[in-house]
Amino acid sequence: MDKHLEHAGIHQNFIFETVVTYVGNGYHSHVGTFIAPMSGTYVFSATLVSFYHVSAHAQFVKNGQAVTTMYVSGAEAGYDTTSQTIVLQLQKGDDVTVQNSDTDKSFYGGSHSTFSGFLLFEDFSSPSVVGK
Repeated sequence: MDKHLEHAGIHQNFIFETVVTYVGNGYHSHVGTFIAPMSGTYVFSATLVSFYHVSAHAQFVKNGQAVTTMYVSGAEAGYDTTSQTIVLQLQKGDDVTVQNSDTDKSFYGGSHSTFSGFLLFEDFSSPSVVGK
């Protein structure tokens, strides 16, 4: 995340503007959404840094439903960091985002908060007619 996310609303997507490696065209940096280009098993990871003395929650969201919860506890320690890695089975077109879970929370940008996702293996189990 290049820019700080300040006074974020509940369920607001984190926008990770800088894309380092972009294979498969799945991540849409203008809205902060990964859309699965093919069915398969994907790995996602996020690291978030709180603003000074701010405690907050965030979550991985798949197709509008929260999958996990992350917590930063900057209120006691100054700044705080949380990281999480998840593995998700996705169908082509499913979307994954990282969202703020609280009202009016701020997170540190400056490339300290990051997101990554990649295809672990493609799902070849969809039915197909072979040899007919």
